[in-house]
Amino acid sequence: MTTDNKNRVSRRSFLIAASASLAASAFPFHAAWATEPVRWKGTALGAEGIIELHHSNPAEANYVLQKCQQEIERLEDLFSLYRPHSALSRLNKSGVLENPDIQFLELLSFAQSFSAQTDGLFDVTIQPLWRLYADFYERSGNRDKEPLVADIRRVLKSVGYQNFRLSTRRIEFKVPDMAITLNGIAQGYITDHIKSILQSAGYKHVLLSLGEVAAIGPKAVDRPWKVGLEAGRGADSASPLIISLDNQAVATSGTYASPFASQNGANHLLNPKTGGWSTIQGSVSVVSNSAMWADMYSTVLSLMTGKERERLLASSRQVNAVYYSSRSEGNNWFG
Repeated sequence: MTTDNKNRVSRRSFLIAASASLAASAFPFHAAWATEPVRWKGTALGAEGIIELHHSNPAEANYVLQKCQQEIERLEDLFSLYRPHSALSRLNKSGVLENPDIQFLELLSFAQSFSAQTDGLFDVTIQPLWRLYADFYERSGNRDKEPLVADIRRVLKSVGYQNFRLSTRRIEFKVPDMAITLNGIAQGYITDHIKSILQSAGYKHVLLSLGEVAAIGPKAVDRPWKVGLEAGRGADSASPLIISLDNQAVATSGTYASPFASQNGANHLLNPKTGGWSTIQGSVSVVSNSAMWADMYSTVLSLMTGKERERLLASSRQVNAVYYSSRSEGNNWFG
């Protein structure tokens, strides 16, 4: 799974294939709402984010967007690898976090559950392995080489979702040199949370992007949102596949835009069991009712064989559809 926040904007990028900008038709047109949209642009865990609302009262829309921004900031203070004071950074530094925030605990509980479901192929403790690769390519500058097998095996001793304890009072690592990354889950979690805020505020026709893409309702009655999926290297076509979303979310994973992509194929989608990397052709996109589940499934499917994907999807209750941009990876799947 990936751990590079700085490349999420391209790795998880999307193209809005609607007739106007992100939410130019966030509500079905009404003369009383023929006003300029109220827009928020920023970042969420390193990915470019945008929310655009239409409302007869721009002040009210601005208030809602301000609340969304405050919540994104608050959750970044929990989940970010790049903020020294974040809950995640403090846990990684000391190996212990006392009295964790309930949402931080909830997110790790979801991650551990999915790790068990995927026999450890999804694992938030992959950070030491990613750091090994990042340091190796930064130090050597040689994109034809790869870390020594002995170094990979050494680092894998610090990787394993079973090796940290969760409780309402304490999170603790059980082995030395562990570290967690919440890429592959946190942006989806934040997207779901902001979607919930907008729904509670009464918005019924919105498309938002916060690293992952989520829709509230359709674009208009009998008109779903149209979203283009990143194709990636090795795709059958360079053109994005256009899909429809109606109160759903989508996340995409692929080996493109890796911070240490090399001629031997090394990339940021790392396997926590073998220490190797994904060999997926093109990309895999997952549609779910939840951006968090779409995020996790797209990550783990990029590391699986065809047979492993079939078994996982056959038992899934969270996935609505899977799209492969290369037919060599399998047929598109619909739950």
